[in-house]
Amino acid sequence: MRQFNHFITYCCLLTVTSFSQPLIADETINTVEKSSPNQVSQYGSFVIQSILKDMDLELADSSKKNILPKEDKKQTNNEPEPKKKVSEPINPKKQAEDNKKNLPDKKPLPQKPKKESNEYTDLYGDFDNITDEFQQDYTQTLDQWNKEYEDILVTWGVARKEYRKEEESLVSQTYDFNQLEFPLESDSMQKQLLTTNPLDNMQPGDFYVIPYSMTIDIRNQKLRGTCAAFAGVRAVETVLNQNHSLRSYSLDLSEQHFYWLSKPECKSKPCIKGSNPEGSFFDIGFNYTKREGSQTLLKLENACPYAPYANEKNMTYTPLNRCSSPGLFRLGQFNQYLKLDNLISELNKNHPIAAGFTLTKSYQKTRGLVRAKDPVNLDKAKGKHVAGHAMLLIGYIKLPEKLWKDEGQYCAIMANSWGVGYGVGGYACLTEQWMKNNRMPLPKDRTRSLLTSVESVVLVNSK
Repeated sequence: MRQFNHFITYCCLLTVTSFSQPLIADETINTVEKSSPNQVSQYGSFVIQSILKDMDLELADSSKKNILPKEDKKQTNNEPEPKKKVSEPINPKKQAEDNKKNLPDKKPLPQKPKKESNEYTDLYGDFDNITDEFQQDYTQTLDQWNKEYEDILVTWGVARKEYRKEEESLVSQTYDFNQLEFPLESDSMQKQLLTTNPLDNMQPGDFYVIPYSMTIDIRNQKLRGTCAAFAGVRAVETVLNQNHSLRSYSLDLSEQHFYWLSKPECKSKPCIKGSNPEGSFFDIGFNYTKREGSQTLLKLENACPYAPYANEKNMTYTPLNRCSSPGLFRLGQFNQYLKLDNLISELNKNHPIAAGFTLTKSYQKTRGLVRAKDPVNLDKAKGKHVAGHAMLLIGYIKLPEKLWKDEGQYCAIMANSWGVGYGVGGYACLTEQWMKNNRMPLPKDRTRSLLTSVESVVLVNSK
């Protein structure tokens, strides 16, 4: 949601820069070093559940329970407290009558001596009650998760109807990579090779998601070819979310400004749609934000709001008259043109990956898993569907073994920019084979693709 007040947010951020001590230099925000698998936000658990369902798998009950916030155990009104047993005086006459009814002979059994109560007998006596309470709490937690999941499915269903209305318009905003010139290779090209494969120790359905990457709202680029700007900005927001202090502000950065940075040919004079390609590269925006100068610093959304409709006579809205407020962030380290073999390794380091792929109908129509061998692809997609689209990769899931032959061993969790009606809440998972088939190879080295991971972002010292 883009509802926070810019002035208040900006003042708060200035405070963040000196929350420990006055800064002498800029502060670099890096991704967290370690995280645990199968952990995600509650909303993220709903997304993962829907993707797994499309694979005929199910999110583990233990994962559902651990995702929900823990609450203090409270005695419910309809559950009376267990009654304490009270010893009654023995009635010899009644005891004898009971013995006659229950025993074959006429000799009454001697009464067993009553055990004295102490802390140990009380502890073991209450063990069954503790176990019952734990099971009841566990069941109630799962019921709560399932109820909230059903509610979110209804919300997504309504949003999906809206997506269907805009589907053709959104897909038509993809762009032909052949019309764009790949940005120059920089010193940040990824050279590291994958040494170990985390998939070897995973079971089908196990997943890994960059921490707090699914707490960021899904955006909608609407009727503009600005997907690369949305992927680039979300990558930066994902890195910023790794910082506890900054995460509390729910930072929302400006795609409008990032798109302007990504098209340097349109900075000095307006670019006309038709004469210039509408698409852009996130790598160009990343490179420009590393440069010194106030105009290259990334701005907040409220400082430079996104225009959802294209201006055919001025695609970048140059000179961005509405974006006079100063920026706050610039890019730190990023790694261009990864190989697909490096994808899981980078995600395991919590580096979000801005990616460019050509599209198939299975991408457009997905209900969770985007497959290479999806029957919907038999009806071959037309030109505008296969042109090219940018998105952000934030995690991966190990696929069930029955899919390995056709789809590979994993799928990459992807955040799109077509609203929450797309896929499952705005997300989908791209199979390994689908990515191999639809990747955009680097012209000079076809083993590398249009995949750029972001490691760090710099919060610029305002002093």
